[in-house]
This record gives sequence, structure tokens and C-alpha cells, in this order.
Amino acid sequence: MKSKDLCRKEAREIWRAFLADPSRVGKLLANLQREVSSVRGLVIAYAAMPTELNVLPALKFPVFLPRTTSDTEMEFLKAESPGNLVPGRFGILEPPAENPCLPRLPGPEDFVIVPTLAVNKERFRLGKGGGYYDRQRQLLKGAVKSAAIPFELMEMQFESLAHDMQIDVLITERGVFK
Repeated sequence: MKSKDLCRKEAREIWRAFLADPSRVGKLLANLQREVSSVRGLVIAYAAMPTELNVLPALKFPVFLPRTTSDTEMEFLKAESPGNLVPGRFGILEPPAENPCLPRLPGPEDFVIVPTLAVNKERFRLGKGGGYYDRQRQLLKGAVKSAAIPFELMEMQFESLAHDMQIDVLITERGVFK
């Protein structure tokens, strides 16, 4: 087993090469768009940092996006369009603070796209290490949790911890894995 820190370093290198390949990015976004088009409930996603996959072009708005409220917490607010987002606490685009929050607890008809560096064989997520999404596990537990990642990051070898979020649907440039 590798340490999470070493896995993060390796995953960032793979992401860097992946994001530089428009063909692979386009295939992944097309697969994501197909998967999201069948969602009948809420779509909860994220606005990307420069080193992450920008999933917003694959989505039909409105969606719910995170807004950081402190150094450790966030909430999900309604975003009507990408053009209505504002720079947030860490420079990441997010809905304005006055936008409505989630109208209810997410359930099985709802689809969450979780920013993810990689997953292990058991589909536990490796994030950046800040724990923002891990702290949302309880809120999001009833929804379908997905990750849009390069194919080669589907089975990194790291040990999951009790607080790690498990992913239900993996979306890659090679297909969708449920």
C-alpha cells in the first residue's frame, strides 16, 4: 500500500497529462454528459480549480455547487448558470451567498459529482486532503456519488479510512462503471 500523500503526487502527474489531452478530456466530458442527462433529481457538482477537470460544460443548469463557509466547511447553493458564479474564499468559482441552498436532503434520484484525484479498488475516494467532501458524507449519503477521472486512476493502491467517501459511479474517458 502506498501512502495517500504519495498517491496524491502520482495522481496529480496523471491528471496534468490527462488535462493536456483535449481528446481524452472530450471523451470523459461526453460520457459525463450522457450519464447526467438521465438524472431526474438534483445534480450537485463542483466548479473546478485550474488543476481539476472542469465538469460544468457537461451539465445542464441549474445545478447545486459548493460555497465554502469556513476553512473546514461548505454548503451547496443553487447555480443558475456558469456566468452567475463569483470567486469564493479560495478563488474557486461558487454561487453567490444569497442563492438558495439544497431544498431537501439528497436521495437516490440525485447525482453528486465529487472532485476526485483517484479511487482505490473498493472505490474509496482520494481527494486533495482537506476533508471538505468527507465531512459531507452524512448529507450526501442517500445520493448517487460519482467521480469523473482518468481511467488509469480507478484503482490506486491506498488504504481508506473510516471517514473516506465511497464512490458509486466512475466516469472515465473509456466509459461509465457502476
